[in-house]
Amino acid sequence: HIYWALSHGVDFFVYDWYWDAGKRDLENALRDGFLKSRYGDRFKFCLLWANHNPPGSFSEQDLMDVTKHWIDNYFGKPNYLKIDGRGVVVILDPKRITDDLGADSVKNAFVKMRKMCTDAGVGGLYMVGCAYTDPDYVKQLEAQGYDALTGYNYPTANDKGQMWAPYQWMVEGYKDIWNRIAGAASIPYIPVCEPGWDARPRHGEKSIVRTGKSPYLWEDMLANAKSFVDDPARRKPPGRKLVLLEAWNEFGEGHFLMPSNLAG
Repeated sequence: HIYWALSHGVDFFVYDWYWDAGKRDLENALRDGFLKSRYGDRFKFCLLWANHNPPGSFSEQDLMDVTKHWIDNYFGKPNYLKIDGRGVVVILDPKRITDDLGADSVKNAFVKMRKMCTDAGVGGLYMVGCAYTDPDYVKQLEAQGYDALTGYNYPTANDKGQMWAPYQWMVEGYKDIWNRIAGAASIPYIPVCEPGWDARPRHGEKSIVRTGKSPYLWEDMLANAKSFVDDPARRKPPGRKLVLLEAWNEFGEGHFLMPSNLAG
């Protein structure tokens, strides 16, 4: 997988990573696969905290505990993805943390988390929050101290209210979402691209389906993302033009980059 990715211009994997008050799940691909892999030293990785945790799960102490785990197990590795010397962590659902702690407490906790990383000698902490187009929410994440924004995915992008909608509309819709979030933000927005969506394997026949996906339309989305990050007016993470591609192997939701017999 690393060889395939490196051979086609993918520079790092963002691993979905699960922590619920110290309980970890689904980390074997990272722990037993990537970190023991033949080409891992040539390839970067970082974590996306898939914080699907129930209400009441988050506290300042839990944020300190998870940061210590990151420091002890990941941030010191030479192939951990860093921006401006700071370890990158993406938060899937910032709202869940805010709901439990309150915005001011989140901001204060982030200050302590960053100091922990600096004091441990692994650099600082570069926090990226997944956002949507509500400008008030964008401003809230900025005020809490996120360094940048991105998205996990936007499967309903420009679907015009249809459960089954053309992937071509999604290509156009994603570009609009990037521009709307970036226009509301005073911190960088890292565009995320989506190669399709069909969640019927996971959720059955009532799932959202984007029809007519193809390598050519995927190329159009990637070209849009390149134009976005190449625009000198865009705010970017220090020294980096980043684009995220969601996902490498999310077969259960029909959006994957991993080579298959679908398109060669």
